[in-house]
Amino acid sequence: MKASRPANPGKHAGLPFALDTKAGLAPVKSQHVPVEIERVILAGPRGLALHHAGKIIAAAGLLKRRNVTWLPLFSPTVRGESDHCTVLVSKEQIGSPLAGVPDIVLALALADYELFKLRIKAGGLMLYDSSAIELLPEAFRDDIRTIAVPAREMARDTGDVRLAGMVMLGAYLGSSRLLDEKSVHEALKRTASRDEGAPSPELTRKAVDEGHRYVRERRYMFNRYAYSIFMR
Repeated sequence: MKASRPANPGKHAGLPFALDTKAGLAPVKSQHVPVEIERVILAGPRGLALHHAGKIIAAAGLLKRRNVTWLPLFSPTVRGESDHCTVLVSKEQIGSPLAGVPDIVLALALADYELFKLRIKAGGLMLYDSSAIELLPEAFRDDIRTIAVPAREMARDTGDVRLAGMVMLGAYLGSSRLLDEKSVHEALKRTASRDEGAPSPELTRKAVDEGHRYVRERRYMFNRYAYSIFMR
């Protein structure tokens, strides 16, 4: 899914809705490094709604009048039991949907954490599922923020462990400077799955809100890196 200021972003991005394009892109206020783009990688086991979470991020970006891309990754390294996708949300036009040096990684398996830990840019953010990943102190990088989110545990408490990716989406939302709760909630509403057996829209939104609340209540963790591009 790719959009760079199209005449009808919702239509051209393959989303089930259209957008009013009269409004321009709103400036992002920041006391630190101005953020023009967020390169997000979501990675983990299948069945945790990671691809859907990536699509919601992209849809929310369109609703905020951002340029976005959504790129699922298919390769021998992720074939079978893993889901990987890359989402770019930008105030400016996007030249490539790839994220060789991501700003943010949402990792739900140890192998994915190890794979992407060294690729994150300095000042970036690693969110990992502490329900499935146990890390020793030497596993952390000092120049990025690493935040543990018990995503599977929180999703199970919400009512469906398959919503772990949605919990991580909410945790990411707590640090994003290009998206907000309103746009994500609207994207959730417009992209709700109608498949039989899929989690209900209400349960999905609750999982996102729980992830957002979890990170918001732990804002003390955000103050370690003076030059983090995601600090508020």
